[in-house]
Amino acid sequence: MYIAEYYTECHIVAVTDSWIQADHIERECESLGVTNVEVITADIASFKWPSNRFDRVYGIGLARGLENTPALFKQVAKSLKSRGKFFVEHYAHRTIHARADRSLKVAGYFGVCTAEDLLLLDQSHFLVEDRWVLDGRHAAQTFERWLHNLDRNADSLQAMLSELRSSIQLMRIRIYLQILAELFGYANGCEWSPVQILFCRR
Repeated sequence: MYIAEYYTECHIVAVTDSWIQADHIERECESLGVTNVEVITADIASFKWPSNRFDRVYGIGLARGLENTPALFKQVAKSLKSRGKFFVEHYAHRTIHARADRSLKVAGYFGVCTAEDLLLLDQSHFLVEDRWVLDGRHAAQTFERWLHNLDRNADSLQAMLSELRSSIQLMRIRIYLQILAELFGYANGCEWSPVQILFCRR
């Protein structure tokens, strides 16, 4: 929203697999009077990327898309213009790459838990321009704040989820946030971390 609001000549395509998030983005655009955002609801793993269209691609929280990193990166590279850049932020473990374990799946999380260096292994389409591994405690505090907000608004959320016949989802979200807060706070934030990488196209 910041880019859309302050860089009004940009045309922004927002892709999300959540219709709730898509609806939120559209409502925010309407309230801010922003007209340069196109919202698409799609699974990033099967999204049909256009050719040579984008100057920049931002991938935030690509857990599902990273199940097949080479295929995703090939599609992103195809969609970028010749001097385009690709910024990725993903949550990662210091050394281990694995699919989400059972505890996270129970909480409703599916995807992969990536290792810090996973996205550096295949540079067929991109070169690494810069990389940042952040203190996991920052993410832990974010998840704790989300958990606090969830508990504070539990009644209204429960009413909304009941209308959707998904009241159990509230419990799953709570478990999910508790797990992530513990993971990213573990070992003083050195074991699990947010990782940010800036790629330039080859």
